[in-house]
Amino acid sequence: MKKILIHFGLICSISILIGLGVLWYLKIYTNHDSDLIEVTDLSGKDSNDALKYLENIGLEGEVTDTVYKDGVEKLAVINQNPAPGMMVKPGRKVYLVININSIPMVSVPDLANKSSLSQARNILIRKHLKLGKLTEQISSLGAWLFDQYLRG
Repeated sequence: MKKILIHFGLICSISILIGLGVLWYLKIYTNHDSDLIEVTDLSGKDSNDALKYLENIGLEGEVTDTVYKDGVEKLAVINQNPAPGMMVKPGRKVYLVININSIPMVSVPDLANKSSLSQARNILIRKHLKLGKLTEQISSLGAWLFDQYLRG
């Protein structure tokens, strides 16, 4: 019985030491007592400047995606996570989405003589294309019918 109590005491002591060690390690690993840093708004800034700025204030920047947004400068920050104004611990990663440095090429669907104006407009909208200047032209059959109508 004495051996069982000794072993039980050792197991309890080792368990407590392991538990305290894990808590101590987590406190160090998570920077629990560190001062927080406010994430600033990086929208519109050049991606290289934004990454350098984050490094200077004690944060780590990482570009996670590139997208094309019309009207935004090339390689400028479009979105970030965590959001501006949030308070984070030093060393935290700030994920950036930037505007690509070239306009992406897309295939334009063939709309000539195959669809009505409203159908063509809907096809372009679904492809995320803008409808430009419209030029209406009467076909030769339409002109002939119109001419016959005027003659009586």
